[in-house]
Amino acid sequence: MKLNAGRAGLMITVAGWITFTLLLVNNGINITTAASQTIASSPMYTTKPLNVTLKNTNQTLTAPSYSILKTGREWSYVSKSQGISPSFVPPLTDLKGDYGNWLEDKRIQPLVQPHLEQFIHDAAKASLPVLVSSAYRSAESQEKVRKDMANTGASNKDIEEYVAKPGHSEHQLGLAVDLTSHSEACKASFAACKLDDKTADWLAKHAHEYGFILRYPKGKEAITGVGYESWHFRYVGKKLAEVIHESGLTFDEVYKELVQHRQSS
Repeated sequence: MKLNAGRAGLMITVAGWITFTLLLVNNGINITTAASQTIASSPMYTTKPLNVTLKNTNQTLTAPSYSILKTGREWSYVSKSQGISPSFVPPLTDLKGDYGNWLEDKRIQPLVQPHLEQFIHDAAKASLPVLVSSAYRSAESQEKVRKDMANTGASNKDIEEYVAKPGHSEHQLGLAVDLTSHSEACKASFAACKLDDKTADWLAKHAHEYGFILRYPKGKEAITGVGYESWHFRYVGKKLAEVIHESGLTFDEVYKELVQHRQSS
C-alpha cells in the first residue's frame, strides 16, 4: 500500500508485529518502528494514567500518564525492530569522575547521572570497582562502533547480534551504559571492555536498587533479539526496575504488555 503526502512516501509491511517503514525522501532517512511506536505521536499517549497489572504476575505498574513511554523518557523502548530517528538527541550532561581516555562521549541523561554515580560508588564499596566503557552514543557513533568491531575481526554474525544499527541503540536514548572491570583492556579494544563474573553477578543482583536493569539477560535471547550482555545496563527508574527484577520478565515483555493494554483501553 502506498500513500503520497508531498514528497514523502509511506510503505507498510507486516512481519510478526506490524512494522512501519517511513521513507523520508527529502533527507534519505529510513526509520523502522513497531506499530506500538505510533503511540509516541498520538494525543492519547500523553493524557490517560497508566495502571497495568502484568499477566502471570502480581506486579502492577502505575504512572501519571503514558507519556513515560515517549522517546527519551525512562520507559522509552528501542530494539532491532523498533527504532527512533537517527537525528534524535536527548538532554545530556557530562559524567562525573575519571572514565579513561577510551570513552569518546562522556555524557548521559541528567536523570540518570545521580543513580549511576551511586551504583558505581556502592559497587566499589563492595570491592568491585567498575568504570563506564560507553554511555551516550549518537547514530554516527553507533555506526563507528560497528565499523570498529569489523576492523578488529568480529564476524558479521557477532556484530549483528551484539551491536545495534544506528537508530536502534539504547545508547542513543542516553539511558544506557556499558560497564567494565577491565579498564586497561578498554584502551586496546572496545570489544575487550567486559566485566568479570563476580562483578557482573553483583551488578545484576543490585541494579534495580538504583533504577537500572540488566537489559539483555542470559537465556532471554529469543525475546530480546540480542545475545547476553553482562555489561549493558539500562535506566528505567526504580519502579519499573523493581517490577522487572521481581517478575523475571524482560523489558521487551513488559513493554509489549503496556502497549497492548493502552491500545485496548
